[in-house]
Amino acid sequence: MAEFCLKCFNKLNDTNYQEKDVVLEDDLCEGCAEIKPCIVTFKSRLGKQRKGLALLLIMAAGIVIAIKVLCH
Repeated sequence: MAEFCLKCFNKLNDTNYQEKDVVLEDDLCEGCAEIKPCIVTFKSRLGKQRKGLALLLIMAAGIVIAIKVLCH
């Protein structure tokens, strides 16, 4: 697999990834030929969305339970 630092990867692919979006590891960048933190993999944004959805569902369930308790 080709190894690129974040700057070279973004330039090559016309993207704007940031450090928070990727996992980096020191390696030889094939773009600038310097030893730098290179992209190993991309972090999943879907995981964060699922956590938010789970929290929303838990809150909704709590509201439903509270309403049932108050109405009886």
